[in-house]
Amino acid sequence: MVDCMMKKNKQWLVFTVLFIGLILIVGFRYFKTTGDIYVKRNGKDNPAVKIIMTGGNDYIAGQGEFHTGFFDIEAVKPVHTNSFKLGANQKILNKAYRNGNEIHVEEGDTIMLTPSQFKPLQFRNKIAVLENTIGQFHCGTEIEAGTYEFTIEVENDNMEFFFQVESEEKREIKDSAQINHKQRAKLIIEEGDYLSISGIDYDTGDFKVKIRKLV
Repeated sequence: MVDCMMKKNKQWLVFTVLFIGLILIVGFRYFKTTGDIYVKRNGKDNPAVKIIMTGGNDYIAGQGEFHTGFFDIEAVKPVHTNSFKLGANQKILNKAYRNGNEIHVEEGDTIMLTPSQFKPLQFRNKIAVLENTIGQFHCGTEIEAGTYEFTIEVENDNMEFFFQVESEEKREIKDSAQINHKQRAKLIIEEGDYLSISGIDYDTGDFKVKIRKLV
């Protein structure tokens, strides 16, 4: 009876050790493919390499010529992929691709991805204007900390835009807003936060995103 109990305890101990080990391995792999990429979010360490993607093909980050890292993406003519859509002369700035992220380019389309330059937003009289451009911006290097008001000018009234503030340390969403051309949003951005700008139907015409610093 005692031997049987000892055998069961050993089996339970082995199972527990294996289970914990599996969790640690999965957690480590997750961190390697997601968590540490933002450590390299700068012009010196960014591992991204220029790549031209052609229609009808699949590209997986970390394989072949598609390196992981942060990319600026610009379309001369409309482009559709499973990851993003762009209208003519539209841009996405500072877009991150981690190991395993996939892009499928639709037949007939071509798109070029270049390493992000992480340029600061240019403000004049406390207003920055992004023309046909969306993306992600780091507070402290690409935008100053403060309270901001967001408005949009659009060619297509169906366009709507999302604004999201995410913390640097915990990668948690601190605040967000969604607006159309008749609305405006106000968000507080603190040092180290990330401001992400995206939208719906933005690929269907020209647009401007106006960012006004209030405080």
